[in-house]
Amino acid sequence: MLLRAMLRRCPNCGSRGIFAGYVALRERCPQCGLRLHRGESDYFIGAYLLNLVAVELLFAALLATIFVATYPETPWALLQWGGLVLMLAGAVLCYPFSKAIWLAAELKTSTWLVVWISRFPVSGATTL
Repeated sequence: MLLRAMLRRCPNCGSRGIFAGYVALRERCPQCGLRLHRGESDYFIGAYLLNLVAVELLFAALLATIFVATYPETPWALLQWGGLVLMLAGAVLCYPFSKAIWLAAELKTSTWLVVWISRFPVSGATTL
């Protein structure tokens, strides 16, 4: 499921075409009909956070690598301006992937939750 999402495919069936544009999702998957819009305006806040953390970790790894490789004469100006460009470009380039990964994580946890609730029903609660 995670690999499908990393390829910008439907996390449920693996088909292409869930994105209408670079970051805009379609309403449903064209192949399996999985609802991609959850009807909540703040649903993808987790994807924003995932994107931010991923880009910052990539930047930290790059910063450490350049620092260690050029230690006596570290190019601080290059790191400052190059890092700014890479952080902005990385945030834009990684966002569609983080949206798809967030959908896969939600699908995986909701599937687990439905199975768990069906095995351990609560008395008086409505079923899904």
